[in-house]
Amino acid sequence: MANDNKIGLGCFLKEITFHAVLADSLLVAPDEDIWHLKSLIDMDISNGIIQPLPVKVFLAHEIEQAFRHLIGGKHIGKVVIQVREQPHDPSTLPVRVLNQVYFKHNHTYVIPGGLGGFGMELADWMAIRGARKLLLSSSRGITKDYQLYRIALWKTYGCEVAISTADITSKKGCAQLLSEANGMGPVGGIFNLAVVLKDCIFSNQNVNQFLECFAPKAIATTYLDDLSRIYCPELEHFVVFSSVSCGRGNAGQSNYGMANSVMERIIEHRNREGFPGKAIQWGAIGEVGLVADMAEDKIDMEIGGTLQQRISSCIQELDHLLCADASIVSSMVVAEKRTMRSGQGNVIDAVMNIMGIRDLKSVSLSTTLSEMGMDSLMAVEIKQTLERDFELILTPQDLRHLTFQKLQEFIDAKEKENTDGIQIIFASDNKLLGMELLIRNLGDEANCDQIIIPLQTSAAPSKQNLQPNIIIPGLEGTAGRAWYQLGSKLQSPAIVLQLHQFAHLENLKDVAQQSFDQIKLILKQTEPFYIIAYSYGTFVALLLAEMLENSGFRGHLMLLDGAPHFLKRLTNLHLGEQFSDNDLYDLLFSSIVNHIFPEASKESMSTVFHQVDCLSDKMSLFMNYVEKQNMYSKKYSSTMVKAMFNRVKMAASFDLDGIIKIKSPITLVRPAEASLQDIDEDYCISLLTSGVVTLKVIEGNHTTMLDNPSLSQIIDDFDPVLLEDKHFEEYIRNDKPVSVV
Repeated sequence: MANDNKIGLGCFLKEITFHAVLADSLLVAPDEDIWHLKSLIDMDISNGIIQPLPVKVFLAHEIEQAFRHLIGGKHIGKVVIQVREQPHDPSTLPVRVLNQVYFKHNHTYVIPGGLGGFGMELADWMAIRGARKLLLSSSRGITKDYQLYRIALWKTYGCEVAISTADITSKKGCAQLLSEANGMGPVGGIFNLAVVLKDCIFSNQNVNQFLECFAPKAIATTYLDDLSRIYCPELEHFVVFSSVSCGRGNAGQSNYGMANSVMERIIEHRNREGFPGKAIQWGAIGEVGLVADMAEDKIDMEIGGTLQQRISSCIQELDHLLCADASIVSSMVVAEKRTMRSGQGNVIDAVMNIMGIRDLKSVSLSTTLSEMGMDSLMAVEIKQTLERDFELILTPQDLRHLTFQKLQEFIDAKEKENTDGIQIIFASDNKLLGMELLIRNLGDEANCDQIIIPLQTSAAPSKQNLQPNIIIPGLEGTAGRAWYQLGSKLQSPAIVLQLHQFAHLENLKDVAQQSFDQIKLILKQTEPFYIIAYSYGTFVALLLAEMLENSGFRGHLMLLDGAPHFLKRLTNLHLGEQFSDNDLYDLLFSSIVNHIFPEASKESMSTVFHQVDCLSDKMSLFMNYVEKQNMYSKKYSSTMVKAMFNRVKMAASFDLDGIIKIKSPITLVRPAEASLQDIDEDYCISLLTSGVVTLKVIEGNHTTMLDNPSLSQIIDDFDPVLLEDKHFEEYIRNDKPVSVV
């Protein structure tokens, strides 16, 4: 009807009656008509005449499935996400939200210093978030055409913008400012951005310079605090912009730092008395403001231990900072710490100078120099510099795979006077080879028939009933001494998923499916899973995570020196691209015998088994060695050999092109002593997940890393169960801020 479309006459032949309903007329209808209509609707609902639309309900963790259901276009009615089981239950199911600040359109927001660079960006953000009455205070008023442009732009948003030149350094001026604000509407917020800098070393400071710095900050904030308690009963925001020069100090800014410190004490006093208050310590702000004017185009200039934070980043952080409970919060981009050796420059600085890199924050520490654009001339110069000045001798292959992270490890080792440890950064001259890399131990035969082995951990009594972490062992597939020792240091409940019952399986998907059937019985969809997989166990972990995600679970994976690309290449390196079953059995028999009898020569064992052609004869020979020890029974040893044979063949034949990306974040913990040189530092894990990939390096090799005391701490650091109890100070690279509350 609104579009004046014609109705086909055929509809009237079906005796259909049409009634025009002008629902928009209700907008101007009398209250009596609206109440009458409401009573009719209520009566029809109670009589069952009006039926609710059919509803399809999805749980909180099924949002993706809900959208897929919508896209299908087959639904009728409403699609609803169940966030709470009960309407009045304040605790939500696993739905994480980001706090956002919005401003009331009928309130006035006062911004001293609002015509500065940061002030105009703040005013623009407030206008976007709902503020419609802005009072900008400036001692000089409008001085630039750009300020007029921004004010005109805000008016197109529907904002009422006023400029005040009241002297906020006096109590009379502050009273005048708040009076002007109340004339526009009740004051909802005061944001003090005003600043005056008088920098010089302390011996050259005087009283006047301190007073000039104090006036727009400490003095003005004192007056605004006192007067706002009287004239601003609806005040919701009282925010002052402080600086890291207050919290951490900066040379030549003792007066500026003290002025900010006074403001912060006022904020703390307001909070104690129940009034709103927030002080934000900013680092150097780039693009706009005082620092940007001084730095000109030097965006990587370091000021007070911080790099310039982009204004877009500052605005983005305001939601988090203003919603924090703390009175004083901080946001900054921490500059790279540089340590210099006596008499010589830093090795990282030397390489940066050759590569033409001005600041380490602009590059990734894990990116190789060749990927950063190192040409042959740079390579020669870097090699000579490292050999001449730092006594670091690298092969051409090492140089191609050199990263700033490895150089930092070199510096740390040098400071500890531990030059022997430097070799493990690149390679080891005495590393384990073949199956000895993959066979940690043959496990605990007494409990091998159990699929789930609970570990005795250091979890607090309050966490004993939480969902356990899942540990998947390596090639042996059973829990051994190393896992019991590691479990005793963990701060959450943990279990070991033993694969011994699946020794006969020859397909990884079958192993993962059998594991999934056991694991899903102990997991809860409302809690994130946490899988820690070692070596061969990473194959099972990835497939298991895929199955869990398809069933609506979410969680985190930690891979301990294992990944499909890494293990397949390691297997092919020691067995060759084409290997026979006899070759593999020879290697397994000799490796296990050497594990049981360490005094035996590895070369002689390999030769002994290689001289026997028939597999049954090889097994008989192997059993002769098993009879000479009392650690493992014949049946267990035979089953273990067959299980390892199947698992190595699964690893060697694994289809890397058929990998389906999971969504869970993955943390890779790899040893400093690399088992493979010619592979990406993250073992190509970025190809396995669309989530976040984190790399951690610890001392040791593929087998000894499990004994490293720092491993349990790393596992706890990424444990989803423990994350809620921890407070981290985030040092985020690549020009992202660190917010400290």
